[in-house]
Amino acid sequence: MATLAQQDKLTFSEVLRRHAAGMSMLPTANVIESSTPLFADAIWMEANEKLSHIFGQVVKYATAERRAINKGVGTGISQRAKFAEGITMFALYGEVDELLVNMSNDPAAFLADEGAVVAQGIGEQMEDAILYDNAAADPNQIVGISPRMPKHRGATTGKPDTVYSCGAGAASDATSCYIIQWGADRVHMVYPKGSPAGLKREERGKVDIQLTDGTKYPGYRSYYELSAGLVVRNPRCIARVSNVETLPSSDAPITFDALVTAMNAMYKGGEGSVIYAPQRVITKLQLLATAPGTTNLYVDWQSLGGRKVLTFNGSPVRLAERIVYTEALTTAYD
Repeated sequence: MATLAQQDKLTFSEVLRRHAAGMSMLPTANVIESSTPLFADAIWMEANEKLSHIFGQVVKYATAERRAINKGVGTGISQRAKFAEGITMFALYGEVDELLVNMSNDPAAFLADEGAVVAQGIGEQMEDAILYDNAAADPNQIVGISPRMPKHRGATTGKPDTVYSCGAGAASDATSCYIIQWGADRVHMVYPKGSPAGLKREERGKVDIQLTDGTKYPGYRSYYELSAGLVVRNPRCIARVSNVETLPSSDAPITFDALVTAMNAMYKGGEGSVIYAPQRVITKLQLLATAPGTTNLYVDWQSLGGRKVLTFNGSPVRLAERIVYTEALTTAYD
C-alpha cells in the first residue's frame, strides 16, 4: 500500500530543520507545503551544483556469463548516460504600507499574514513550473512533468503505456492525472548546493517605497527567493492519464481502466505512487465508485499519516489545483 510518508528521506521542511539558517524560515516552508501538494510529498535532495544537478542513468546493464568448473568468464561493463537537470528560481519583494501595519491590533501577526500570502504565491508558481515548465521553449525554465510525456500510447508495438489518453478532442476541455513514484532513485526534487532547501526570506525592515509615478510612502519590505529543480532518474516512475474531459457533456472522462493501465506500466506496477488530479477529476472518481451497478474495486478512503486520504488501488489521490483544464492534447506515437 502506498504511503505519503517517506521515513528515510527528507521532505522540504525537514531539510530546513537540519540547516542552521533554515529554522527561521520554517513558517514560510509550512505555508508553501500546505498549499502545494507536490512540495509536501516530494523527496528533497541537495544538488551537486548551484544551478543544476548532474547524474548518471543506467542504459545498459553488464551481462554475466554462466561459469563452469575450470572455465573463466569475461568482464561485464554497465553503460551509463549522463544527464543534467536544471534549477529554476522565483524571487520577489513583498511590500506593505506602514499605515496598514500600525492600524492592525497585532503588527507582528499582520506582517506574518502578509508574508504567508507571498509565500503561498511563490510556492504555487514553483508548482506550475514542476508541472508545465518547458526548457526547450525557455532556457530559464526546468523540464516539467507534462512536457516529458507529450505522447500517449498508440497501436505501435513497443511504445510505453505510461501515458494513456482518455480521448479528449479539444484543448478547451482537456486535463490530466499525473502519477509519481517519489524516491532518491526514482523521482525527486533538488535545491541548490549549499542552500537551505533553496528558500530565502530576508526582512529588509522599514523603507521608503517608491511608486511608478515617483511618489513615496513608508512601508516594510521583505525579499523572497525559491529555487528548485525536478530530477527524474527513472522515466518509468512518472505516468500520465491525459486528454481527460471534465465538463458535464464530456464523452472522454476519467476511467478506472485508464488509471489501471497507466499505473501497471510504471516501475514495479506503480508501487508507492501518488496520483495528482484536479478537483473535477477527483469528483468523477468518487462518483464512479458509487454509481448504481458499479463494482468498486479501486476507490477507497484509507488512513495515511494519521488522516483519511482518498486512494485508488492503494495509491493516495491528491488534489492538485495547479493542474489546468485547458492542457495541450497529447498525440499518439503512431
